Amino acid sequence: LCDWGSDVCSSDLALPDAVPVAEPCVARCEEGDLIVDVAVANAGMAGLRSGVSIRVYAGEEELAAERTGSVVTIGNRSSITRLTLPATDGTLRVVVDEEDRVGECHEDNNEVDVEGCP
Repeated sequence: LCDWGSDVCSSDLALPDAVPVAEPCVARCEEGDLIVDVAVANAGMAGLRSGVSIRVYAGEEELAAERTGSVVTIGNRSSITRLTLPATDGTLRVVVDEEDRVGECHEDNNEVDVEGCP
């Protein structure tokens, strides 16, 4: 949850906190596909609006771009979106709210790295 000691999150100002959730499945890598399930969790103290962006990158190349379809309540996550990407080795970067359209408790936790195909 939000760090109540920070200047941004206080008991007077409740904000959401968009956090990426990503789980790769490498079972189809030999067939040329990498499956990645992505979602946005809300670790904040207010509802997170719909339409939050979720992007997946391999290096600087954008592999996928999606948006959440509904409001994410406190302590929950959006529906999972299953992405079928080209089999990619190395690290993938999943980024939420890249455009900074959501005022959040913490803006420094909007990325997560996951491993691609072995």
